[in-house]
Amino acid sequence: MFSSEPHLVQQTAIGVVLGFELFGITEYVKSVAERLAAVGYRVAVPDYYFRVGERLTFSSGEIGRDDAFDALATVDRPAALAATQAAIGALEGCLTIGFLGLSVGGHIGLAVAPDMPIDRVAAFYPTFLDGDRMVVSGSEPTMKSLGRLGDRPVLLFFGSEDALCPPDYVAEIHMVLEANGVPHRAVTYPGAAHGFACQDRPSYNADADADSWQQTLSFLAGGS
Repeated sequence: MFSSEPHLVQQTAIGVVLGFELFGITEYVKSVAERLAAVGYRVAVPDYYFRVGERLTFSSGEIGRDDAFDALATVDRPAALAATQAAIGALEGCLTIGFLGLSVGGHIGLAVAPDMPIDRVAAFYPTFLDGDRMVVSGSEPTMKSLGRLGDRPVLLFFGSEDALCPPDYVAEIHMVLEANGVPHRAVTYPGAAHGFACQDRPSYNADADADSWQQTLSFLAGGS
């Protein structure tokens, strides 16, 4: 697990569990944790691949991606709950705890939050909610259990050109959340692709990153 303490001392810190993207606890993920800490959040990054190794990282190339998917296949529900609980334990003393998930990390956050002391979930382009690609789903796709989020606020970010999260997929997420009365808001950025918030990717979109970041900070602080 990677953790980052707030640079600005606050009397009542807000805790954030940061769910990494497919490639593990990369320098990019650490930089997101540091950005959050710089504005006063306490951050813990669960090591969801702990069954394979400690703080594993994978390259975004074809071989690295295949290896990362192999690691992701070990993240069943018990593993995801255990790693998330360890991160929450590292945030002891926080008055509120939010989950910020990136891609597969967003999926994990939406899947485990109903069973954890997590107050709200922000997810950037959460993938594979409608299938069995991620074993954290359990016996049925996570899409079908989104209603278990209850009254936890959810904030979602997508790009209009994201092949992994096409418009019909985004619409289904909204439909399920709406039907179950889960308070939520989804933002789609025109022209943005998957990974638009990662400065290390060709898909990086500075405008979408800047806007989504400000909305995320407000949301984690208790905004809608």
